[in-house]
Amino acid sequence: MDVDVNINASSTPSVLSSTTMEPYTRPFSSTAIWVSAIFLFSMLVIGMALNILTMCVILKYKKLRNLFVYFIFSLCVSDLVSALISPLFWYRRTVGFDHWAAPGFFCKLYWAADLMTSFATALHIVSFGTFRLISIRYPHFFTTISNKIGVVLVIIIWIVSFTCGFIPYFVWFGARKRDRYSDSPDARWPACTINMEWQRLKERQAVLQLSLIVLSFLFGYIPFTAYEFWSVQDHEHTDYIRSFDYYFGLIEYILLRLSECMNPIFYNLGSSKMRRYTRRFVRDLLDKLTGTNGIRTRVPSESRTESIRT
Repeated sequence: MDVDVNINASSTPSVLSSTTMEPYTRPFSSTAIWVSAIFLFSMLVIGMALNILTMCVILKYKKLRNLFVYFIFSLCVSDLVSALISPLFWYRRTVGFDHWAAPGFFCKLYWAADLMTSFATALHIVSFGTFRLISIRYPHFFTTISNKIGVVLVIIIWIVSFTCGFIPYFVWFGARKRDRYSDSPDARWPACTINMEWQRLKERQAVLQLSLIVLSFLFGYIPFTAYEFWSVQDHEHTDYIRSFDYYFGLIEYILLRLSECMNPIFYNLGSSKMRRYTRRFVRDLLDKLTGTNGIRTRVPSESRTESIRT
């Protein structure tokens, strides 16, 4: 689908409706732009650093790897992609709210990547939780499950997420001028949003996606889910509703990014083995950067049964 990026709507309160003399005003202020930039770009740096650190630890130490660690590594990839596209969300919700001046490709890329990582995260959490339950309830059976099965499942999750999340949403979303005085729900949406002719199909797909997200029980997806339901409902077209919708969408995304930034910390909190190797990785990295030769502490090998408890 072609994307119309020739949007002439101004972000200043100078656009008048054909049916009312009330001027259009943005539902946010310059303060909101700067405050949201501080939060999102800070979490961009923190999230990238923590997820890359976790991935490097897993890649370097083979003894650390088990069925669960493969899922953790894949989740880090998902969180890293989310961090990389977060500037596009900030642009969409701030300076590009009324006029998407960037190429339409980036609007499509943001939505496609965002929905793909949402699919992937939800499926990872469901799979991870299932294997964790099996390891606790049926430990002997769990020892018969090879790591290759986990790798194959991770690959399948990404294939499903790409085909069901990235590809269709890369087609459905686009940037176009919004009629801010219309009674349609999309009147209060940013310029880079789903094209209305695809709305019904989008709602059916959202049911499946939101069901998987609810199952994940992740802190960041609770407000995300609430906003998705809110945004497609009909509301009174007032300045209060426009402002509420704007800040609701901004805050839910900040909370989602916060949860993804915290994930690597949770991985370490939940596994003493991961903590040991993370400390070792950081210590070795500092030794190389400072030119010193630190004494490496050997980590005793662990059996598959022992790794289950970590």
